[in-house]
Amino acid sequence: IALYLAHRALKPEVALARQQEQLAAAAVDAARAAFLPQVAVHGGWELNGGSWNSRSSSWVAGAVVRINVFHGFADKARLAEAREQATRRALEKDKAETMARLDVQIAIARLEAALASEAVGRAAADRARESRRIIRDRRAVSGDCGSAGSRA
Repeated sequence: IALYLAHRALKPEVALARQQEQLAAAAVDAARAAFLPQVAVHGGWELNGGSWNSRSSSWVAGAVVRINVFHGFADKARLAEAREQATRRALEKDKAETMARLDVQIAIARLEAALASEAVGRAAADRARESRRIIRDRRAVSGDCGSAGSRA
């Protein structure tokens, strides 16, 4: 599990998919905000006059309130599109994490296969050494028998 978590943290595809999912969630919030009332306030102050000594000041203040009554279902369509995009990005993130998990599992399987292959190779080498020892011992025994038969 630690290997998977480290690999997932280093995969740029996973990081990109997570950021895109967060961006899509922000787009859903922005699309949802179109249905909410908006309030804006502004103000200003200025000095007017022909010379520096004879200036008079004036100010202005204002407030705006906007309420979305009907916008031809465009806001509803934008919200639906943003939600679909968020769903798509979540699936892409899950896919990227699954691919990272699969990469780790493949690497572990290849490592286990390499270790098993090494063990098979070591066992074959051990069998070959043992076969060589048996043949050497047989030759030594038959050589002793042959020399004993020639003496008699």
